Amino acid sequence: FVLSGAVYAKLGALTSFTVIVSILSARLIGRLADTSFSRVLLRYGSIINALSYIFRALTTNIWSVLGINIVNEVATASYRIPYMKGLYASSDDHPGLRIVYFVALESISSVIKSFIWFLLAILSFGLGMKGALLVSFAIASLASLLIMKERFRVYN
Repeated sequence: FVLSGAVYAKLGALTSFTVIVSILSARLIGRLADTSFSRVLLRYGSIINALSYIFRALTTNIWSVLGINIVNEVATASYRIPYMKGLYASSDDHPGLRIVYFVALESISSVIKSFIWFLLAILSFGLGMKGALLVSFAIASLASLLIMKERFRVYN
């Protein structure tokens, strides 16, 4: 909704620059996640990620899209790397059932995502595509905050 004119060129440039920032931030955050900063990274990353989804709804030009994408990539790496570390450490608490642990998590995740996509599809008929997109940003923002409910023992 923000990009106009040479949309594909602008989108390609945005994506390329954001990928470079993502790679560099993931490298740095990966190193920090190996220290005692994992839970701090996870908490602040999820808060910043939630805020970035709120600001996406207010985006009106290409520069704000670029800024939000950069912030979002850093925030995503900040919560996702420590979260995966905690998730894999938690799976070790279930010897012999590691595959079952991950299958159960992925199954639950898929059911929830299916419900949300179905809800957004229904909402797109009543609110239009832009309205459904704004609702999806609100859902993503709230879901990002739920990440902070983790209780990984590896961080204690």
